[in-house]
Amino acid sequence: MIRIMSNTHLLKAVAVVATGTLLSACVSVLPETAAPAPRYAISAGTAPSAPIAPVSWSLVVADPTTSQLFNTVKVPVTTAENRFEFLVGAEWADRVPVLFHRALVRTFENTGAVTNVGDFTTVPIGDYTLRTDIRAFHGDLTGTPTASVDIFTRLVDGNGRILKTRMFTARETALGAAPDQLMPAFDRALDRLLGEITVWTFERVSLPLEASEAPIL
Repeated sequence: MIRIMSNTHLLKAVAVVATGTLLSACVSVLPETAAPAPRYAISAGTAPSAPIAPVSWSLVVADPTTSQLFNTVKVPVTTAENRFEFLVGAEWADRVPVLFHRALVRTFENTGAVTNVGDFTTVPIGDYTLRTDIRAFHGDLTGTPTASVDIFTRLVDGNGRILKTRMFTARETALGAAPDQLMPAFDRALDRLLGEITVWTFERVSLPLEASEAPIL
């Protein structure tokens, strides 16, 4: 049986069909969403080859300081002198200071020599405090692609006296400038640098305070 629609019903039906056609057309022309960039983490450094004797002191690893350039999930790269851009196709899993701090604490923990180590929340009052400043954390593309990391460290005792300072640097050549070529170079640089900072801290705490070293003002 043929059903005769009134003018009102006919207009509603046309509107529904037109709306459905319009939505279908909109969906078909929308661009596909790009896949998210791979995210990279920072692992703890390799434990020293020679075991470190257990210690009784506690260590606070303070949150690292850095400039805004490195306080991000983006990966800075320099393509000319004093010119920075951000690497396309890769990001850090968290802000660089957060990742570096976590990896440094875990490197100390993995030695098995110091059981009381962490940030100010975990260790509110420590016998020693390790302060770090991230001076460089970028890819250098001005020549051979290289991962460049500079960390300035201060070891402070419970009275606020600076026991020692040192700049740690790491340069690792990458196979190329693409993310999957450059990021492994960061991994190698950080693995070595984290281990060096850890060993240096243990060695420096065992030495007597030098008379020329002044307290923090």
